[in-house]
Amino acid sequence: MTQAPDSTILLGSTLGPYRLEELLGRTETGDIYRATGREDGTPWLLKLVHAELCAMPGFRAALRQQAMFLSALAHPHIAHASQIDEAGDICFIALPWQPDGTLRQLLGRRGGLGDDLPLAIDLAAQIAEGLAFAHGQGFVHGSLSPEDMLLARRDDGGYTLTISDFGLAWLLLDYSVESGPWADSLIYALTPERCRGLEADAQGDQYALGAILYELVTGCAPYSARTLDDAVVGHVYSQPVPPRALVPAMPAELEAIILRCLAKSPADRFADTGDLARALRGVKGLGAGSRGSGVGSRES
Repeated sequence: MTQAPDSTILLGSTLGPYRLEELLGRTETGDIYRATGREDGTPWLLKLVHAELCAMPGFRAALRQQAMFLSALAHPHIAHASQIDEAGDICFIALPWQPDGTLRQLLGRRGGLGDDLPLAIDLAAQIAEGLAFAHGQGFVHGSLSPEDMLLARRDDGGYTLTISDFGLAWLLLDYSVESGPWADSLIYALTPERCRGLEADAQGDQYALGAILYELVTGCAPYSARTLDDAVVGHVYSQPVPPRALVPAMPAELEAIILRCLAKSPADRFADTGDLARALRGVKGLGAGSRGSGVGSRES
């Protein structure tokens, strides 16, 4: 696969009824934009699937079929596409705009949430709960990253989180991440199993959530990588710096949960993401009046 062009050249362009306004991030499967409706200015979140994927034989039809299947995933922490369409050689997915953006944007504003562990735990638990429901219905995400997590502020200062891009990774049957351009989000899409050539599965989703939670609480990814080879070495052979070495105030119970998710062997992780969600909701030692509130400190 050839290197993708600079996505910012598309800013201001129109796709069907949408105008691209701002590049929000890049994932393994495509670029994410804030867009507006050309007719009424309504804000939207658009995922532009990488052109190389759209060109794969049968990909576009499979994308529409997958969207139909995923419509059965009715859960408060799973986002649903409002439209899947094509414009020339580009296929895109439109989702309702979430005014507080993505988890990646929150991390960009706040860095890690080591000073607000109840919020970090609440966000991770919401992801785990959405995953548990999807896994129970036979669906795997396969490409989790902070860019996929959409946020809406609650009155209590926390956020309601929804997971986007469910099932898109399943369409990459003939797509090899090794041949694609490097993107920071690949540090989450990779797992020890995937680095060894195995398919995405529910245990891989749990590992990816562990990597996201690691960054939520520490402000950095569990492994630093500038190339795919760096990332593979980290996921397969290296051990992350213990989270409490970076955030000493973190309860040992939370550190144990994170490291269990990041275990190299799936057998050493939680049995399923439902168990993980319950473990997160049960973390103690976060300070009087803060445990279980799901309330984050308000941003200025």
